[in-house]
Amino acid sequence: MAYVYILRTCNGDGKTYVGFTFDVAQRLATHNAGKGAIATCGTRWEFEAVFGAPGARIRALRFEALLQFHIAKTPVEIRQIALRTIQENDEFRDFELQECLEG
Repeated sequence: MAYVYILRTCNGDGKTYVGFTFDVAQRLATHNAGKGAIATCGTRWEFEAVFGAPGARIRALRFEALLQFHIAKTPVEIRQIALRTIQENDEFRDFELQECLEG
């Protein structure tokens, strides 16, 4: 399963991060250990939303890139954009909102 995830900072400063992974729990742990992407170092993160689709690596990367275009928006706004994109775009129709995991 390929996942695209939206993170929000735990401190409420409104920062958002969008990423791609095959293991969401491990990826969040990596971000929170300061070993993830440079943009996430030094900050605690939690999931806003996780979207997954079976065997969808290339499409997940495209979905991630589409959401990263909106990175200046709030986590909730990006989540809404993701849900709307899934409904309106056949390429991403099999992506489903996953139950959010706790960090």
